[in-house]
Amino acid sequence: MSKTRNNLYEFAEFRFEPAGGKLWRHDELFLLSPKACGLLTLLLERNGEFVSKEEIIQTVWADTFVEDGVLTQNIYTLRKLLGKDPDGRSLIENKTRLGYRMTAPIVAVSEDAKPDIIPSTIGTGSDDHSDADRRRRNWKRVGAFLAIVFVLLVTTSFVGYRFFTPAISAMFRKPIDRVKFTQLTNSGDLTSAALSPDGNFLAFVKKKRVYLKDTVSDKEIPLEIPGVKSFSALQFSADGNFLYFCDNDNLMARSKILRVSRFGGDTKLIVEGSYGRFSVSPDERSVAYYDVLLPDTRPKLLVRDIETKATRELLAISSLGSFCTECAPAWSPDGKKLIHINENSSNFLNQLIVVDLSTGKQEEFGLQKLRRFRHAFWFPDGESFVVSATDNDRYFHLWKVYYPNGDVQQITNGLSSYENSIVSRDGRKILTLRSTENANVFVSKNSDLEVQTELTKGNTNNFGKTSLLWTDESNVLFSAQVEPDTIENFWLVDTEGSGKRQITNEKAFRPNRPSSDGRFIYYSINRNRFANISRIDAFGGNLTDITDNSDGSRGSPQVSPDGNWLYYIYRNKDEVKILRRNLADRQEEVFLEDKDVQCGFFLVISPDGKYLACPNWRESSGGDGQNKTEVILMSIENRSVVKPLQISRTALYIRISPDSRAIEFIADSDDGAKIMRLGFDETEPKPILVLPNERIFNFAWSRSGTQLALSRGQRFRDAVLLSEFDQ
Repeated sequence: MSKTRNNLYEFAEFRFEPAGGKLWRHDELFLLSPKACGLLTLLLERNGEFVSKEEIIQTVWADTFVEDGVLTQNIYTLRKLLGKDPDGRSLIENKTRLGYRMTAPIVAVSEDAKPDIIPSTIGTGSDDHSDADRRRRNWKRVGAFLAIVFVLLVTTSFVGYRFFTPAISAMFRKPIDRVKFTQLTNSGDLTSAALSPDGNFLAFVKKKRVYLKDTVSDKEIPLEIPGVKSFSALQFSADGNFLYFCDNDNLMARSKILRVSRFGGDTKLIVEGSYGRFSVSPDERSVAYYDVLLPDTRPKLLVRDIETKATRELLAISSLGSFCTECAPAWSPDGKKLIHINENSSNFLNQLIVVDLSTGKQEEFGLQKLRRFRHAFWFPDGESFVVSATDNDRYFHLWKVYYPNGDVQQITNGLSSYENSIVSRDGRKILTLRSTENANVFVSKNSDLEVQTELTKGNTNNFGKTSLLWTDESNVLFSAQVEPDTIENFWLVDTEGSGKRQITNEKAFRPNRPSSDGRFIYYSINRNRFANISRIDAFGGNLTDITDNSDGSRGSPQVSPDGNWLYYIYRNKDEVKILRRNLADRQEEVFLEDKDVQCGFFLVISPDGKYLACPNWRESSGGDGQNKTEVILMSIENRSVVKPLQISRTALYIRISPDSRAIEFIADSDDGAKIMRLGFDETEPKPILVLPNERIFNFAWSRSGTQLALSRGQRFRDAVLLSEFDQ
């Protein structure tokens, strides 16, 4: 590399000093990792010329084997830090086959051009004392100062060792600027994966089947596990000889926890019923999992002795909305602590809590830099753990977190998410699922659902994935998180694909579960401890709070077609019921209160206004071993349950068909994503739309039933092994 490293570079709003890795934006200082510093220096030295990937790797990562992904990660980090120019262009440009270059004018300022430091002139006048006296006096002062320093060091040494060692260690801790990525699968359709403790075997689930792969020989075999049709939450036993898993691929439904030999065969029941993910203790004597113990409707974190079945409750989660189905409790290596994650889906601010198993004491572990968490896993030293989390964007990355001081180091970055991390026994390998996802909004006519018009275009914004709704026959409302926003908001687009615009502007709390009668849009939002319901007009104006209660959460609003009634799910720690509000006189009343009806996160009303339906989250599986979700159909006229309907699997979204005679839901299968329809008087659903090579994330019918809106796209998820991050 050129020997101009001691120069200062000025470009755009920045000033960069390569020698110290110091980057200033005006008065704000950023410290770059050594590799990011070397990369930025090389691009600045070339002053607008393209630098090829090969030259960058040979220069910045000389004598080191790295994959292209490491370069991409560092480019992503710099782009995120530098931002864009006034015209919206990235300051680092990339062109295929040419490489990367800086787009802003660059000025190299020599070190000699720095302002000189002017020596102080105080004390240069005449002095009554001789030079010898002055030197003796100065030495006495120095001696006294050193004596004081010595006494302070002695008296504070123990305190410093006890309380400041973690902070001192953090000062000398090397940043993670080099990670080796080894892709273990390339099918793109994994739903779960686990790494054996020695790091030599990978177990993974795809297409409802478990596979075992030797990471050294690259050979894989499918496992025969009779009597089980779905799998999730895979993990190896401590000796690597067994696999634990849930018998359900829908973590929102109740599952059994089972154990099987790593080569397949018959299973052993560990826990009869659990929700979400689980984990087994290092000594394999206990399992930590979540369940609901009625009549209290709050999920509980439980620990069960595998042999005696003795079970104790560690904590109760404040509400179902704070339950993270993707987050497994994480055992510390000594088996004395558990990491539990509370999720707040409304504002994307999660809590990471460390629970002491002997005392039950809960310690909230604050990480101000990070917002959302997924699946933590301890390193074997017990002094750090890896967690999948976001900082200020939508992607989940892996972070190494030091306990108990909370210092964090980023392990991955880029435009993919990394989730469900597992650390090998020696702490030198991390298995993770790397996923990329995109969704866009399409519309089609009921007469030919396969002919679809794309209304949005984008690769990373997941348009319509969590919210999708027709406000009238010409406009579709959809959810989107657009950079630099950290919160999803609602957008509108017309059926011609024009006029796309944002209609909510929430900065801290996510609006969700919208419903419209054509005049107004109702939605749920959590601006304090409890979800309540707000309303805007059909084009985003006139924000009004419909409910503002603090006795429980009110969510998933559904407005009747005539605009007279608003139905919604009410939930507190003791009960779940359906309420409704007369929109004319604003009076609230109980619509249905039934201990056997525990509506999940989603409520839907039929187009004719005669029925309500919701997934009953207390139900899980049918007697034939096939995982089922029970959907409760309710009559609005009689305020009663009409019947339960069994569907094979559902996401959070169900709909009632345009003719108000069937429920519809999304199902994934080997031959593609489907929208299935099950008539109220039928037992077997039928597909009404099949997309062989894509995923369907959400769908919604127009009020007339003549048009269908789809959020569809791709999701690729593969197992990746990370190593050499500790060198």
